[in-house]
Amino acid sequence: MVTIICSLVCAAAFGMAIAVRVHAPDKDIYYLSGQAVRVYGLLTAILVVFVELEVAALAAWWPLLEIWIGRAMLQSFVGVLTYREALPRGDTDFHRSLALYRGIASVALLVCSGVYAVGWISCLVRTRRDQRLRKAQAEYEALERRRAELQRLLVTEPAI
Repeated sequence: MVTIICSLVCAAAFGMAIAVRVHAPDKDIYYLSGQAVRVYGLLTAILVVFVELEVAALAAWWPLLEIWIGRAMLQSFVGVLTYREALPRGDTDFHRSLALYRGIASVALLVCSGVYAVGWISCLVRTRRDQRLRKAQAEYEALERRRAELQRLLVTEPAI
């Protein structure tokens, strides 16, 4: 739920940055490319919301987003993109609030992605440990069967 809220605030920051930049007087190629990146950031922030809501259609298209590290990468991308591209230019209260939203949302989403990354690493470590334990158990059982077979052979074979 926290990740959804952070992502929605990132989307709001992108929306406000797009709205502020629409009225910019200098509309050159950098303006257009910047607006395209902001729209992309807005759509990616909305994608994070749908991923966190676990929409079934996304699992078929992007199976990487079912894994925690995939979600962590997407969230960190949106967090960094929000901090970099939802940049306010001006000294009005609106620009200051945009700077506040941008800072809070990007840092919070980066923290959420860190939690996902740490969770993935801990699950990976536990999975590896469980695999080693199962392998050791299987080897032990094979040795026990071999020992029982050798004892049976000692009992049934006459000594020379």
